[in-house]
Amino acid sequence: MSTHTTEHRTSQAALDAVATVNTGTFIDGQWSEAASGARFDVLNPATEEVIATVADGGPEDAGVPSKPPGGFRKNGPPLHRANAVKSCAARMT
Repeated sequence: MSTHTTEHRTSQAALDAVATVNTGTFIDGQWSEAASGARFDVLNPATEEVIATVADGGPEDAGVPSKPPGGFRKNGPPLHRANAVKSCAARMT
């Protein structure tokens, strides 16, 4: 029986690629930090190494956007738009 173990590490190329990705929240067409300033670590599941730290958006980040998201008609039923926004916010909590 072999006692040889292979240590798995995230490649530098993968870490470099992850470093180019925006790690904020994308809300209302722009990137920003979470309102709370909170962040959390993202782990490579194969190695359990931290490969990124990203914004931890919460309910306070899910406020009503200043303009309707794509696909919403400007003159559409307000109740329909409000329910869609509430549904998205509920999924974030």
